[in-house]
Amino acid sequence: MLLHVFYATAALLLASVSLCSPAACGPPPTHVRIGAVKVAGGKPVRGVHFSVGEPGQPLALAPTWAADGTLVHSTSSGCGEGWSAEACATLHGGAYNASASGSRAGDPSATVDRLALGTGAVIPAAPLSIAGDGHAAPSAMLGLGPNSTVLDALVSAGKIASRTVEFWAGRGMGSKTAVDGGLTFGGYDRTRVVGKGFSERFTPGVRNCSSGLIVTIADIAVGSADGTNKSLFSKDDSKASSLVACLDPSRKTLLSLPRKPYIDAWLDASKIDHSWVGRGDGWWYGNLVVPSSINISLGDVTVTLGSGLTVRIPNELLVQPHTFIDPATGDTQTDHSRSDVLMYPNEGPEADDTITLGQQFFAAAYLMVNQDARRFTLWEASSKEANAGRPDLVPVARDNSEATTPLCPGEDQGVTNKAPEAEDGQSTRMSKGAVAGIAVGIVALLLSLAMLAFAVLRKQGRPRLRCCYTWPPPSAADSPDPKPADPSNSTTVVHPHDGMARSVVLAQPRSDPGLHVEFRNWGLGIWDNQHQLALCELEAPLSPWHSGTVMDPKELEGSMPAFEMDGSSWVRRHSRRRICSV
Repeated sequence: MLLHVFYATAALLLASVSLCSPAACGPPPTHVRIGAVKVAGGKPVRGVHFSVGEPGQPLALAPTWAADGTLVHSTSSGCGEGWSAEACATLHGGAYNASASGSRAGDPSATVDRLALGTGAVIPAAPLSIAGDGHAAPSAMLGLGPNSTVLDALVSAGKIASRTVEFWAGRGMGSKTAVDGGLTFGGYDRTRVVGKGFSERFTPGVRNCSSGLIVTIADIAVGSADGTNKSLFSKDDSKASSLVACLDPSRKTLLSLPRKPYIDAWLDASKIDHSWVGRGDGWWYGNLVVPSSINISLGDVTVTLGSGLTVRIPNELLVQPHTFIDPATGDTQTDHSRSDVLMYPNEGPEADDTITLGQQFFAAAYLMVNQDARRFTLWEASSKEANAGRPDLVPVARDNSEATTPLCPGEDQGVTNKAPEAEDGQSTRMSKGAVAGIAVGIVALLLSLAMLAFAVLRKQGRPRLRCCYTWPPPSAADSPDPKPADPSNSTTVVHPHDGMARSVVLAQPRSDPGLHVEFRNWGLGIWDNQHQLALCELEAPLSPWHSGTVMDPKELEGSMPAFEMDGSSWVRRHSRRRICSV
């Protein structure tokens, strides 16, 4: 008993120190501006503001969730006949001069250099891919996919809490009033979301959408002169109510749709003669282009998703003056005799391509992608100019929940200031940091007492398992995981293996990296940080303790003889199996 008291006291002291240490605090998000970046050659171009090398060479990157690496163009990457070096650098979103960088790694077989996120975080050694002449991607690309080198580096260095990135495009090329967008690493900007968003799991295996960011479109409606909305979907089209669309912020369009019937339906609704319509060759390459004399400013476009989220795209985001980069000077020019209509018609060999909600859609919608949780969240975006430049950043944890205590008491987003010594007559009241420290100490004391009770009760005997079933059962494997908001809730579930009804405790995904174990109602539930892995019955009555967290599955040996404890491979090897103790 005295030994247990000693351990509990030691745990209290350690918890009091560790919970107040910087290592126990989650890092705040890092916000990077999307706007005009003056690249090599001195001309501005719109993109995510990064810089490479030392001294920094500015880049305007296009974010993509369909790739993992960072793609840049070198000073020797050409753009074809008639393009000057300055104009080519503008088109490419910058030109990387490796020989001018003092921070480039010495390995000649790879390109590794310093990468800075705007004026914020720095990755001292980031791997880079160098595009060759005629590369399919005209702009430099920032890969934010499942194995993103940038996200992995930021998380490993403790600069962000999770591999989460949000994207809001702002208003730029061709817009009457430019508004900077933003890319936030490790969280999202609360000032840019409107109402309640919806969250969805990644959907792999969809054609032309390797990112897995899939939504369904319930309707697309076009505003008319009389103020009514006309749907582009025919009542006779059985597929129209469940069209699959890919979210792709790197695609320079608002919306890609099959030419027949949807683009043609929009042209008819807007009373535009099909013979007047061509394909653009400028910044919005491949989108529709029409003579500016045509009046197509009659109304907005409203996209309604299968989730119920409705996003209204103002006409000024859909129809813009024809914009292009001058191949001689690199200046961004506008041709007011033509208008770019940011709809990309899928026709010919592209007729069966997946519908895309592209870059301009995210001037009206707000996207957050969490690679750790394999989920994305979509909101309607706030476009209030008053919020520009003043983000309210919210950190997001690996399980996609908001981190409520991102910083330790007395810390200010990584900036450390030495506290001044108190002068004579100065108030000696406790600081906010001291009060917070006391509060944390009380919490640590309660945790330590719980650990003491657990140690004593665990010594008396462990509950043994009679039988374990993987979860969810096979019949529910393809359905969403049931996750009531209240972890104390329980429900009766009939497992298809033997038809027996069992009381099951369900809980939200856990944010800790270990397995979470919960004993209740003669059952034991096991979760990782995403979903429930197993449901077990107990041979003996429950111990008084109800739950605990383990960092290593081997810690469960003895109380769980049925499990072969070897880490994450347990889930794969025992998927959909009945596992009983011997």
